[in-house]
Amino acid sequence: MTTKRFGDGTTIVSRPFFAVNVKKNGFLHMSRQQNHHPTTHGILVAEDTALLALEVVDVLESTGLQVLGPAVSVVKALKLLDEYHAAAAVLDWNLRDGTSEVVAQRLLDDGVPFVFYTSDVAAVRARWPGVPVLAKHRSILSLVPIVSALLELARTRPDDERDGRAA
Repeated sequence: MTTKRFGDGTTIVSRPFFAVNVKKNGFLHMSRQQNHHPTTHGILVAEDTALLALEVVDVLESTGLQVLGPAVSVVKALKLLDEYHAAAAVLDWNLRDGTSEVVAQRLLDDGVPFVFYTSDVAAVRARWPGVPVLAKHRSILSLVPIVSALLELARTRPDDERDGRAA
């Protein structure tokens, strides 16, 4: 992680895959960096709350995982999925431009395992029975064994299932 401070009060904190620009008024803006390989297998993180997104990324990266994102919107999450290979995903249900349902369906179609990390547990469980859901009031550290299990699931699936094709 690198930090740069500019005379106008802007601070840029850079990490693999994204930068956070903290401007004078305290507004946080995340954007993906362009300096990584397009075939990277990483964990997609879709979360619109900047500080929580940073925490999720920190926890996952501290275990040696590579992270794609964070994506703050459905559009950004889908763009990352178009450009990069996700091995698994952590999704908040409510993103800036709507629910992550389209992202979840895309992951399901592509055979990519995922977990919802959300405060909207009831809505997600009603719509997505059988998909792991972790309530946001639980420790972020609880994501580590869940994501590890998702990665193991992805490794043990036949290639045709991982590519979204029926066996």
